[in-house]
Amino acid sequence: MSRFPRVAIDPNLAKPDCDAAVRKLTAWLRRRHRKVFLPVEVRPLPAGAEAVDRNSLARVSDLVISLGGDGSLLSTARRVYPRKVPILGVNFGGLGFLTDLSVDQMFDGLERVLSGKYHSEMRIMLKASILNDSGRIRARQHAMNDIAIHEVGHRILTLLPELDSSKMGQVKADGLIVATPTGSTAYSLSAGGPVVAPTLRALIATPICPHILSLRPIVFPSDQTLTVRFLPTAGAQIQMVADGQEDIALRPGESVRIGQASGTVQFLLTQDETFYDVLRTKLKWGG
Repeated sequence: MSRFPRVAIDPNLAKPDCDAAVRKLTAWLRRRHRKVFLPVEVRPLPAGAEAVDRNSLARVSDLVISLGGDGSLLSTARRVYPRKVPILGVNFGGLGFLTDLSVDQMFDGLERVLSGKYHSEMRIMLKASILNDSGRIRARQHAMNDIAIHEVGHRILTLLPELDSSKMGQVKADGLIVATPTGSTAYSLSAGGPVVAPTLRALIATPICPHILSLRPIVFPSDQTLTVRFLPTAGAQIQMVADGQEDIALRPGESVRIGQASGTVQFLLTQDETFYDVLRTKLKWGG
């Protein structure tokens, strides 16, 4: 039986040349007798492909190929979760820190995947819940990289974070980022957080522009939960943002609870580079 008989393509059609790549990739997969699924936004539909709702790609496939960049891969991961369908990332963007393949490597890399010449990594996800003033969940979000809490008008917030039942004191800052190890090299890193190997089971809490010199990021076990409450700030408009892409406005008196989601997301990797190689080449680690 062939590997990955059903393949879904999740493209960022706003990227230059992405539409053309979808059509070439569809034809390439069909020649290898794979059934191909595309989101309904791809028009006209390439010959031999089947159109489905974008949120259903993981339901009908054995492999999802994300075409775009790191942001596209994050969106794909949230759509795939919690289904145990592996993701292969192809970079059409700039940095491409998370994506495994460049456009030029796409077909060679896929040949290796279909031949079983790949390895995989399981990455943890975040689950964030907004609690109303009576403690009931009003809204939920999942994130691959991070959950950020900040004030829309960039006002200083007074946060009251707790790790499980341990109070962490009163924090005055522009906000707070809770990141997975995968997201440790994104927003959290820019805010002064540590780099964490992506397969570790840990979470990172990084304050955004804290107004006290002694406040530093903290790495904590992923089985612990961080709850953030807020002291009232006149006129404050607080947002919770998942992966810098999906935001929910908080109402007065609400709090946020963040922890590891129950499942993981599987990334397929075909390159010989280690995480530290990628740090060195793409983030110029070590100068």
